[in-house]
Amino acid sequence: MNAASFIRYFLALRPEPSTAARIGQVRDSLGALQSQVSNDRIHMTLGILAELPRPDERVPASAKALLSDHSLQACPVALGRVVAADGIAMLLPAGRHASLRALQSDLFDTLARHGIEIRRPRNFRPHVTLGYGPRFPDRRTIRPIGWFADRIVLIESWVGRTVHRIVGSWNLLPPAQYELDFAD
Repeated sequence: MNAASFIRYFLALRPEPSTAARIGQVRDSLGALQSQVSNDRIHMTLGILAELPRPDERVPASAKALLSDHSLQACPVALGRVVAADGIAMLLPAGRHASLRALQSDLFDTLARHGIEIRRPRNFRPHVTLGYGPRFPDRRTIRPIGWFADRIVLIESWVGRTVHRIVGSWNLLPPAQYELDFAD
């Protein structure tokens, strides 16, 4: 498929607008990027459900049917490392990210139990993409930007056209009280 002519359906975590604005400030501190991820499209991808030549209502319908009754738990997200290299600028978690890994693994298991295959990254490296084509390499630690990821969204992305449509959203269950540690 031509890079600018397909639809990608993916499950993601999205910060609230005020946190997205703070992430946008980090993006803007990098200087010139060939293309930026706008604040309204900032997200952390958990997995890709499908890549198709055109929109298909069956993908969100299937996800909605399966995720309407789940036991996935919310988790804290703390992003504190900026990396701009190899054509991409990213914001990565500060410290360990066991709760993010657990959420992704539980999500994949939930979908697999219902026969939905999701593209599993070989090595899940949670991150928020800030943009592409950084002019200068950058690696630094920043004061962590955190949010409590309390819902998963299904995004229909028109790849190459900077269009993201949220076509599904599911609240996550609260974590056990002892798991509310933002130093994760």
